[in-house]
Amino acid sequence: MSDPTQRELAWYVLRQFGEENWPRPGSFYESLVETVARADPTNQARLAMAYPQLVGLVRKAQNEFGGMIELRLMAMAPNPVSEQLAEEAKGEA
Repeated sequence: MSDPTQRELAWYVLRQFGEENWPRPGSFYESLVETVARADPTNQARLAMAYPQLVGLVRKAQNEFGGMIELRLMAMAPNPVSEQLAEEAKGEA
């Protein structure tokens, strides 16, 4: 299994902060996002060594004015891989 994309991580963080309409992560990422969200800054820094992108998104949601809006925009961004596959499928039809 591959690592989640930034778009998927945004979904997971948005769910953690009460937006239930986004896809649910697996149990590992669900627990990890909750852990990062509950961690104090020192432990968030430790978690960032292994999961920098995820910690950055959680911090954005917690600390930045407009952070949740920015996460929603990331979450709604088109998926370039899906778009490429759709274009290839159209070409084969």
